Parts: sequence; structure tokens; C-alpha cells
Amino acid sequence: NASACLQAVGFIAAMLDSLSAQKGYVSDQIILGGFSQGGMVSLTAGLAYQKPLRGLFCLSGGWLTPEQTCHQSAGLPVFLAHGSVDPVVPFACMTQAETDLTTAGFSPQTLRREYMAHGIDPETVHALSRFILGL
Repeated sequence: NASACLQAVGFIAAMLDSLSAQKGYVSDQIILGGFSQGGMVSLTAGLAYQKPLRGLFCLSGGWLTPEQTCHQSAGLPVFLAHGSVDPVVPFACMTQAETDLTTAGFSPQTLRREYMAHGIDPETVHALSRFILGL
């Protein structure tokens, strides 16, 4: 839910800062993403992160907190993918996330997978790979 996603924002920011410090990465080399609730947390925490990221992705999830402050620039690449018959996280969560992100100035790339339930199929993996390789 939105509350759990918001509670994770500080933890994810600390994790990203630690990764940067330990591995020598700058934030704009990091792509944050996840599946289902992990995707929801990635969108929420990634957009709230105060340092620029390379990209964000959310598979079979959504952005549950559109009223939050976005610290990422509108040019941040975002990829959303979802199955059209997902019984766990409704497909409408992706379309709402797309609308909210577009309203906030982002241009998310989306992939609708016909007849896919709550999961990740080979076409989603290929599309995500293309997204990441294009960053």
C-alpha cells in the first residue's frame, strides 16, 4: 500500500547512498526497479530520491503516491510493464501510474502484455533489456 511505500523511501535512499559510497558509483549510474510491490517502492522511493538516477522501472506494479514530491528531473527514463489480466495488481495501476507520471512531466515507456497475469514473461524481459541498454 501507499503507506508502506512511503515508509521505504528513507531506507531506499540510505541504501542507494551506501551503494554509491561503497562501490564508487555516482547516483546517475544507478537504475532502480522492481516487480509488484518492489516496483511500487522503486517508483515511490526513486522519484523521491534527491540525487539524479539513471532510470526507473516498475513491472506489474504502480505508483501509489502521486501527490509526493518528485526530486527527479522530468527527463528521467521510466519503464512500466504490466499484464492485462493481472489478478493481484490490476492493470489499471499501470495506466494510472502512466497518467500521474505524465502529469508530473515524465514520459514513461509502457508495455501492455495481453493475457499475462501477475508475472514477467520473455517479452517483458526483452523490452526491459532494450530499455536498460538504451540508457
